[in-house]
Amino acid sequence: MSPTARGPQPGLHPRRLDVDEYQALAPEKVELLDGWVFGVPEFPDERVKAIRTVLINMGLLEVVRHAPLALWREALDRVYK
Repeated sequence: MSPTARGPQPGLHPRRLDVDEYQALAPEKVELLDGWVFGVPEFPDERVKAIRTVLINMGLLEVVRHAPLALWREALDRVYK
């Protein structure tokens, strides 16, 4: 997800999605394809929309609790430098 991505953006706190947001972002179905959920990495559009749905609904303060701080810092450094 790009910081300039269009559409609803995740915030620090969880929030509900309205029906239009859900229909625009959520995948039609969740499936495992060759070990990948929400499609393969070579075609990221559906994967990005699905993850954005979860990030919005969970809120970033909760999301960051699910990986070590060092990995978040490394990821942020790689993306934003």
